[in-house]
Amino acid sequence: MSTGLIVHALEHSDFVEAVAFSADGQFLASGSDDEAAWVWVVKTGDLIAGPLRHDDSVVQVAFSPDGKFMASGGDDQTVKIWSTATWLTVQTIQHQDRIAKLSFNSTGSLLMSVTGDGTVALWEGPTWKKAGKATADQHGTAMAWAFDPDGRNLAVGTSKGYVKLQRLNH
Repeated sequence: MSTGLIVHALEHSDFVEAVAFSADGQFLASGSDDEAAWVWVVKTGDLIAGPLRHDDSVVQVAFSPDGKFMASGGDDQTVKIWSTATWLTVQTIQHQDRIAKLSFNSTGSLLMSVTGDGTVALWEGPTWKKAGKATADQHGTAMAWAFDPDGRNLAVGTSKGYVKLQRLNH
């Protein structure tokens, strides 16, 4: 096993909770208990953005497939959408619980956010208006989530052993 490039370890001052690569592999984002996300150029390790602030730990980071947006989610019950052209917040989405998962579908037309209580919400890019939600209903709490490769279906696994497949209108 070879040793790799180590990005500047002093940027975060607390536990790193999340890491994500951009789809083209050029950028690496990280989120931390220090209430910030940071973004580096993978090839050089140069810092290009940060601190991208939240009011509590940043526990999820995700890039849109086209690389135009990065989402960060935190224990502050918010998802922040950042423009990768300016690294300014283009939208803040308030939730009722901490953020447990963030994921874009393969086309980048939808962002899925999942909260600690298992609520799954869908947000339509680039306006980031709510596009719907997925629920486990009487089948338990949502525990696992995945978009299919073409971004048209969402699978939700539940605490009672069910997998619910939801067809998306995108």
